[in-house]
Amino acid sequence: AKDDGSVDTAAAITVDAPALTNDNTPTITGTTTDVEEGQVVTVVVTDSQGNTQTVTTTVKADGSYSVD
Repeated sequence: AKDDGSVDTAAAITVDAPALTNDNTPTITGTTTDVEEGQVVTVVVTDSQGNTQTVTTTVKADGSYSVD
């Protein structure tokens, strides 16, 4: 019997947080590793008061993503 199997590697994601500004809608960018183009990335942003906002975007062909 032969089993070729497969290995599922853990994906990695980086977040390039923008500098602290008064912009209420900064662009958040980052890169992924081992994530296919078109996959959904969910980013949860938490402010200094603990309020959260969840945004989603899709991974581009080069592994990057961005959300406004």
